[in-house]
Amino acid sequence: MAVRSTVCSNRPHVAARSLKAASTDYNITLPEEKSSAGSTEALFRSSSVSVPQSPERALLRRLEAPFLECLQDASVCSRRSVFVVIGPRKSGMHTFFEQVVPDAPCVNFADEGARMDAEDAPRTFFARYAALPMLVLYNVHLVPALARLIVSEAGRMHEGADLAAPKIVIMGSSVRLPELETAAERNSNVRIFRMRTLSQGEITGGGHDFLERLRLLDFPSVVSYNESNRDLILSQAMRGGYPSGRDGTPDERHDFFHDLIREICRLDLPSVSPLKNPLLLRKVYRMVGAVSGESVNLTHIAEVLGIGRPFAKHCLETLERLCLVDRIAVWPGSLAFERGVRSPKYVVADSGWLCGLLGFCSTTPCVISSDHPEDVRRLLTTWTWAQLATLTDNARDLHLWHFALRTGLSIDLILEDARTGSLTAFKVSTRENVTENDFGALVKFRELVKDREVQNVLLYCGQSLRRFDSIGVAVPMAFLWL
Repeated sequence: MAVRSTVCSNRPHVAARSLKAASTDYNITLPEEKSSAGSTEALFRSSSVSVPQSPERALLRRLEAPFLECLQDASVCSRRSVFVVIGPRKSGMHTFFEQVVPDAPCVNFADEGARMDAEDAPRTFFARYAALPMLVLYNVHLVPALARLIVSEAGRMHEGADLAAPKIVIMGSSVRLPELETAAERNSNVRIFRMRTLSQGEITGGGHDFLERLRLLDFPSVVSYNESNRDLILSQAMRGGYPSGRDGTPDERHDFFHDLIREICRLDLPSVSPLKNPLLLRKVYRMVGAVSGESVNLTHIAEVLGIGRPFAKHCLETLERLCLVDRIAVWPGSLAFERGVRSPKYVVADSGWLCGLLGFCSTTPCVISSDHPEDVRRLLTTWTWAQLATLTDNARDLHLWHFALRTGLSIDLILEDARTGSLTAFKVSTRENVTENDFGALVKFRELVKDREVQNVLLYCGQSLRRFDSIGVAVPMAFLWL
């Protein structure tokens, strides 16, 4: 069922560009419902999705350096340490651990026997591995009591501790665990890392020093045509970063995304929410995807789906805990402005998944560019967020925010360096050629925060680095992965 409606902000007085009323089509008919309605479309095109994969190299991922640095420090420390790696299911976590800690014994709680064993007697479970220096646990969110026990013992001396367990425990989870995040803030022996789906830059080795190159404007003056134009960049965003689904055919990518969300609802959802209707959660997800990169109007979602607003809010929070949606918090400096927007924005965690939610897996980039300009912006904004977030997720001093005023001024992303106080303001443009006029919002923002150093960056789909004196710099999006 496609529902055509008007999207507006939760706050009627909000008038920022991304919050303005806009006509939107929601396709909230799921494949299962098409099948039950007598559609000729098959529920599954294949019993399992098998996509040819190229070897992933963990050495090229931005998560590895900070992870191994902390792991090395923990190995020479006398206190027990706990590392938690959180990321979307199928994000490449198994491959990551196999390459960075290849000899560490592991237990996967997706196995029902292992899960029941740990739930029934967690201390006895750990005692078996007490002699080991390190233990890797997959899907630890499926045994939350065990995770809490591990964290409660973190930091205690390895020798003579109440809990017999390995000195270093590494836990992988495809669900955000608030209790562990709180523990990490209070206990220096608990460290949480965020793993995102692999971006193109992480695979090819590019993008690692993007922020430093951006600070110095140390880029080539021109990118070749074969590496940068709107349709080529859009094709990267449409593929996304999921290792198992990135390089498949359109049909394979379509099936991969739908099969994956079914698996998440079957395996992970019960550990997050008592929600009994996963189809409803998936419809909320589609509606969130339709406004990816903008504020979410929960009242509107509730009205379209015929549910209460509190329940719609619960679904959004569940999607966030399942690592399917990311929240872009408001820049704290917004509090100094009376008309500053206070609500966060939300993006789908992976632009390839967003492509699936929007129903564009089998649509060519040139058709989307001409017929769906707003969706092009959503895909590129979501892709850009994922690229920049991989640089800031595990860096304590770097933060990504958004900024908007109710007068209409809106900045897509703000990168703040807590050490220096400097800001980098990003706007995403789908154009292949830009002029000084495209920097209007960035210039206004810099005028508002004259007490801070602000670098204005317009990420666009062109091929050349363009400097505009005293205004900012236009940077081809291709430099995020080259």
